[in-house]
Amino acid sequence: MNKTLTLILVLCVIVAGSIWFFSKQEVNITNFEECAGAGNPVMESYPRRCAAGGEMFVEKIQEDTVRASYACRDGKTIDATFYNGVDERVDLILNDGRFISLPRAISASGARYATHDESIVFWNKGDTAFILENNKETYEECVEYSKNTL
Repeated sequence: MNKTLTLILVLCVIVAGSIWFFSKQEVNITNFEECAGAGNPVMESYPRRCAAGGEMFVEKIQEDTVRASYACRDGKTIDATFYNGVDERVDLILNDGRFISLPRAISASGARYATHDESIVFWNKGDTAFILENNKETYEECVEYSKNTL
């Protein structure tokens, strides 16, 4: 009788384990929100981080984004997108076809963005701007003519 009871108990555990194992949905976590929503641990850092399956997911902080267009001397133009959040930077599209992304840099006046070696600097103050490349002003007397806040 004990053998039969033990056998039934073992079979029940195997069946219950099999049902649980095969009915468990595999969750494919791809971002911070999914990670936190699945109940994984969240680090109270800035930005917050969530760990799941050996991966770390970082919370995306909504940034204020402003676009501005500048007309410069000699028919040159600059289209600028300013990101004012965790990753303060400006993305520039120049009329010669170049795309340049510059991080915010220290400035005494206005907003200044520059490469780490200062080889390219974009500076704007009010509705004016200019670009320095290797200490030479290549986009001069730029005046803003269009602005959109996203």
